Amino acid sequence: MEINSVIPSIRVSNIIKKGFSIAEGEYAMVLSADDVISENKLRIQSEYLEKNTDKIGCFCPFKMFWDNGESNKCKVINASNKVLWSTKYIHISCFLFRYRNINLLDRFCDDTGMYYSIIKSGSVGCINKVMFKYRQRDKSIMHNMDKLQLDIVEILLFQDILNSKEYKKRDKIRFARPLLRLLKNRKDIGNPLYEKYRINSSLYSNDILNMIYNYDNMEFSKKLHILSLVFFSNLGFFYFKFKEKLHE
Repeated sequence: MEINSVIPSIRVSNIIKKGFSIAEGEYAMVLSADDVISENKLRIQSEYLEKNTDKIGCFCPFKMFWDNGESNKCKVINASNKVLWSTKYIHISCFLFRYRNINLLDRFCDDTGMYYSIIKSGSVGCINKVMFKYRQRDKSIMHNMDKLQLDIVEILLFQDILNSKEYKKRDKIRFARPLLRLLKNRKDIGNPLYEKYRINSSLYSNDILNMIYNYDNMEFSKKLHILSLVFFSNLGFFYFKFKEKLHE
């Protein structure tokens, strides 16, 4: 079995890429079968893009919800036009975008990977109206993945970004926490459960995952590379968070 087919994020990304390859319209939106959009989301966002031809896409705030209807778990996450990729999360279904103008990453174009591809391909706008609801289910793929798996997937995405022509130094801020956690738990990466990720990572340049896994047996110069990546990404992360607090 091809290694990419057993990694959920990459498998979904391949499906999305296939959809783009057969699409014929000007705009695209990615939507999972269990999530909900308002009946006028596509109209409002397409009208916005028709008027703002300099924008590659636009997004809206979203609400998380659970099927049990517990209102205390419902949370509106507001996003402004000044939102930055570095630390913010915007669900990909909040976007409508000109998909033919998007520079896709090599492996990841599901959710966060697509979010990166959109904002790196051009300017985006925001319509400050909740038009998307993100369903939360205990049995979903994301909820069934352990924390280390989630961190590993983030680092594979970071590997893709490093290998892209659009990479900027501030991009690593988003991966500061996963980098630090993986370094602290590097011995656990050897668990057979994560073998498919290690194999996949080794097939591409900038194999950070296996460098972290083999950290204790590496020569000093390579250790220094990993340590500097972790240190400066976290330094930037805390600096950015500090600036956010000052503007609250």
